[in-house]
Amino acid sequence: MPTSLPLELLHMIFLQAAESSTSSCYALCRVSSWLRHLALPLLYRTVSVDCIERLDAFDRSITSIPLAYSPSSEFRPADAVRHLWVPFDFDPETLKRVMRHCGNLTHLATQLRDLVRLSDATTCPSGDGEHAGTGDLHVVLLQTRASHASPVYCYPGGIYPLFDRITHLRLEDPIHPAVALAIVDMPCLTHLAAPYEDVDKSLSWAFHKIADTSVEVFVLVLMRESLYKSEFPAVEDWVCKSHE
Repeated sequence: MPTSLPLELLHMIFLQAAESSTSSCYALCRVSSWLRHLALPLLYRTVSVDCIERLDAFDRSITSIPLAYSPSSEFRPADAVRHLWVPFDFDPETLKRVMRHCGNLTHLATQLRDLVRLSDATTCPSGDGEHAGTGDLHVVLLQTRASHASPVYCYPGGIYPLFDRITHLRLEDPIHPAVALAIVDMPCLTHLAAPYEDVDKSLSWAFHKIADTSVEVFVLVLMRESLYKSEFPAVEDWVCKSHE
């Protein structure tokens, strides 16, 4: 009876273990160089930064990881980053520096005011090829209500490299005027999702604002407990208008 498994099967087992949780992935990185080579890129794939100190530490780690901890001399942690979650106010220059290194970033979650601070940022690292940092970017906007968003967007109609990459936008809160202004400057935006709040105001106002944009799919999250039966005709009428 065989005493060892085929390498291909071991690879699949450890890969699934590394993808199961951050703690498992980190543990595998400390077992051997072979497993570190497998797991370390996955450890950097999804990054959640919940304070400024961790953002600074992450910034240092993607630019100066010790060779002893790197699976190979060619490994660049920044290339492995795909998803970045930054739900707090940060130093814009630090995150701009992070964004410049993370040319393969595909998903970003942050507040509107912070996205605007990044609007002139680029994710095209020098020397990494003409296609680096040019792919679709999916963005989740956190805390987009008036108390958080109103003062931040002041320069509509400008040139924003980061906005040019945004194709999918999901809002944590109903659409606010500041968000609508930002959407105008996202020429590649095709998918927009936002929660429903009020048929008479929120829906008609939102429809008017995005009618002339590149948005092709607009998903409204309707809260069942706040949607009265009498409001269904208004919702249906709004949906019909969106197809005209």
